[in-house]
Amino acid sequence: MKKLFGFVVLLAVLLVSCNKEPLDGIEDSGLDTKSAQVVLDEITVENAIAEVDYESDFYFRASHALTDMFRNGMKWGWRKGLRYKTGQCPLITIESEEGGYPKTITLDYGDSTVLRNGKVLSGIIQIYISARPRTDGFVKEVTYNGFSVDSVSIAGVTTMMFTGDNETERVHTVSSDLTITLADGSIIKREGEKVREWISGLDTKFDQSDDVIQVSGYAQITTAENDLYKMDITKPLIKLGDCRHYVEGVIEYSENGVVFATVDFGTGDCDNVATLTKDGETVEIDLAGKAAKYNHGNHHGGKG
Repeated sequence: MKKLFGFVVLLAVLLVSCNKEPLDGIEDSGLDTKSAQVVLDEITVENAIAEVDYESDFYFRASHALTDMFRNGMKWGWRKGLRYKTGQCPLITIESEEGGYPKTITLDYGDSTVLRNGKVLSGIIQIYISARPRTDGFVKEVTYNGFSVDSVSIAGVTTMMFTGDNETERVHTVSSDLTITLADGSIIKREGEKVREWISGLDTKFDQSDDVIQVSGYAQITTAENDLYKMDITKPLIKLGDCRHYVEGVIEYSENGVVFATVDFGTGDCDNVATLTKDGETVEIDLAGKAAKYNHGNHHGGKG
């Protein structure tokens, strides 16, 4: 089924424009400007975190084969039509203890590594793997060092523990403590815990097209103004390996325990559309581009 030599990564991270413009369409959503900006930023952040998690998952799944390939002096590269633009890829370094584990994979994107979708990655990601992947209780720790996508940076650590037998049960419990700096210099602190479950695609580890990941959990968000919000995944989010955004699932956003907005990612179509609902009024969100934004003119009462 696989016709590729090398390893492919899907990574996209969030961003807002250097100078945030007034939010056209706010009157349609029923949200005040500050809450609306939180929601739009968070939609983009959540999709970004999904891609970062997916990338590190892919490398740890391929870590054993990758180690053997390097040990045998084999070269690796990307084939046309995959995740990176032709001739682009990170520099990979692997360090491991005797017996193979623990192991650390370092992905160095340098000053510029360009994805097929046009995103420019820079900096370093380190992936620490405590034991052979997909064994009950193993831990993966991802650290971001000077890492950025376009003009937005991600710093901090994400820790994942795997539980299950890799046949009937595959559960990834993820905790994170991240600092995200936007293009305008504002900072978002994000702490939370999620459960990521690989629903399909495990038996074809070098083919992203059949990957389906389900995500549940929550995150606490602290904005640059020290406002505290919470996002709760009330219907599991579904991520497909070859789609840039979530294709299903519902997120609720709240402040002081009061829900002020709900975002719905749809019913499975791989597209750039989500809907935001406030007090029965729904507006369409365009996920394409560098940041989520209102799709002007598309709003109506009731759930979209």
